Amino acid sequence: MKLFIYLLLATIYNNTIAQTSVYSGSADEQTVSFTFYHFSGDYTSALSIGGLSKPPLKFIGKLNERRLTLIGSEKSLGDTIVFSDFDPSDTTIIGEWKSNDLDKRITINLSKEISFKYYDDQAFENLELLQPESTEEHYFKLIVSQELKNTARVTGLKVYNKVNGALEQEIPLNCDYSVINRLNFGDFNFDGVIDVSIFEASYTGTNSSHIYILRDPKNNEYFVSNYEGVSLEFDYKNKIIYERNSCCMGNEYSIAKYKVENNEMVLISEECFKYNPEKEGFTPVKCR
Repeated sequence: MKLFIYLLLATIYNNTIAQTSVYSGSADEQTVSFTFYHFSGDYTSALSIGGLSKPPLKFIGKLNERRLTLIGSEKSLGDTIVFSDFDPSDTTIIGEWKSNDLDKRITINLSKEISFKYYDDQAFENLELLQPESTEEHYFKLIVSQELKNTARVTGLKVYNKVNGALEQEIPLNCDYSVINRLNFGDFNFDGVIDVSIFEASYTGTNSSHIYILRDPKNNEYFVSNYEGVSLEFDYKNKIIYERNSCCMGNEYSIAKYKVENNEMVLISEECFKYNPEKEGFTPVKCR
């Protein structure tokens, strides 16, 4: 019971303090846009230079008092951006970007376009959020809308070509928006092609669900799969999907095992367990 209450409060707290902020401005006479995804003192950001014709640069870092230090990763590995007097509530911020490629320091001037939390008193529609995460061939933007005094919802995903910046697909969606767990990548149907998953919703305890968007290697397009279940785990070596579902304030849980046939999850087996106070542990029970 104590664990259930802790997890519930942790989920509410995490969603409350998580925040998304979008800035635009200039760096070395080029237009830039910066999308920050921040949770507590941790920051992940996507930097776009000169518009969407180039893939975003990913930076991660921490806020220490008023000093935000971002370290480049992937294509921007070795670069650093420092905002020495950063306050998330400021409408304008100034930072310094030390670029390894250019071998110089560049001043970044940014103005805030929008900032929102999981639940706050503002409304917007079809806000496009550049994602720091990408595949070898594509980068992505989430389309997010929020009604007044309500939680933000993801209404679509845009897929861009990394070579020429062309918009290749726009996929309609309807799921919760999460700052912490937005996009993930993996070979979810075990065909050797990288797919995309998007956070869908969180439930009681540690249960959560995702939308799995598979990539068809024949026509090179993504499509929304029919995968269902909570807390799915993928065993890539054995090509098995495990679903771990807990309920009843942690007193019951089940483990289901699936294989994939024709891009569908096919149940192999399921085991269920219930807490036995007399034995002070979980014992097998018949699944409902």
